[in-house]
Formats: sequence, structure tokens, C-alpha cells
Amino acid sequence: MRKKLWTIFPLLIGLVLLTAGSTFTVYGENDNTIDVALFKLNLPDDWSYNPDDISDYEHSCSVKVFKGTDKDNSENNITIRATKETSYAFRKHLLDSDIDLHDYKDGAIEKTILGGVDYIRITDNFKRTYYIYRHEPSGITYNITLSGEENDSSKNVFNNLDLKLEDRGNVEAPYPWDGTPYTPNLQSVTVGDYTITPEYIPFNVSQAGFEIMYHRLHCPETGCIISCITLWKLMNIRETP
Repeated sequence: MRKKLWTIFPLLIGLVLLTAGSTFTVYGENDNTIDVALFKLNLPDDWSYNPDDISDYEHSCSVKVFKGTDKDNSENNITIRATKETSYAFRKHLLDSDIDLHDYKDGAIEKTILGGVDYIRITDNFKRTYYIYRHEPSGITYNITLSGEENDSSKNVFNNLDLKLEDRGNVEAPYPWDGTPYTPNLQSVTVGDYTITPEYIPFNVSQAGFEIMYHRLHCPETGCIISCITLWKLMNIRETP
């Protein structure tokens, strides 16, 4: 009997220590509330979620929700992602989404207001709709993906989404065309019997290196990215006999 007690006693001690050292995350006041660092969602009754699909960190949060109770057979799914990032990272995302930076700055892109928030709206050929919202004072970018039909039920999710926006004093970074155009100091050079006079031909649109250390130029009019390494290789092609 004493041997059995000594066997059970360490198990009880381990269970107590495990319980004391564990931390349980509560995401909201009830089962339909998802409260994370960068947003709060009061999920409508006809929508559901799996707690395993929640990611909650100080600078990055995400959740996946679905219509009905069967995730695998749901016709509507929504993924909400919130990330604290720089203006550069956000503009890189715009470029990857085929959104012209001039159009974004001028407001000449498709937008929609959902839940009182003015989102950029993009669609693809796979019945997905993408919503993007950038809050510059806090540095938070919200990316929401809707898989399925855009209807009153999906809009109701947006109406119950509370974005946690804190003004941290961030200001929007300058755009490439905001800088001072470069103007060289041209001088003629005499070589033997020849005098070489350079001519400066400026770009009509500001050109800027889109990524530091990658030596690439971004053309805002066409969206093309030209690698300076590729240009160097092209200029140094040598004909072989």
C-alpha cells in the first residue's frame, strides 16, 4: 500500500505544477467574441471559428472564420490579418497586388466602405475578394480575404469588426516623386582634336530605387522593375569568335 501511495504522490505533484505553470488565453467575453491585440470581432451567430485558427501577437494578429458550423463545407470563409509594418512594406504589398502607387495616393482605385472603414477592394478569378486598409498613424495594415460570395452575411462580419487604432504619431513616408529631381553639372571635355559635350536627358517621371541594396529601378507608369545587374550584364556582352 505504501508503494502505491509513493507512486500516486509524484503524479499529483506534477499535475499541480503543470496547472500552476500553464497560461490560458481567453479571446473574449463569450464564445462569439474574438479579442486579440490589434482588433476585436463580435462574430455573428451564423458564423463560427476554430480556436486553433487564431494567432495573437503584439505586432501581428490573424483569425479565420467561416459561415455555418462545418468549416470544410462552408461556402463563405473570411481571413483577417493585421500587421504593424512600415510604409515601405505596405507599398511593396500594393505593388505585389498590381496597385499603382500614384493611383493609391490620388485615391483613384476601387474602394468600399464596410463597418465604417474605407477599404481598398480587389477581386481575382477564384471567387476571392481582398480588402486592404492602412492606418498610417498606428502603422497597422489590415488585410481581409473573403472566399465566396460577397453578401449581407459577410458584410455583417465587417460591421462587427472593431479595429484597434492607436495614434503613435507615425507620418506617411515621402513618395518617390516628392524628392528633388537630380540635375547634373554638365561640362565639356576635350580629348585630342575632339570636344565632347554631354547632354542631360531627364526622365519625365521620377525614377527611384525600389529596394535598397538590390539595385533596381521601379517605373511607376508601367509597373516594371528593371534590375541594374541585368542591365550591367547586357552592356558587358562580348561577342565570341
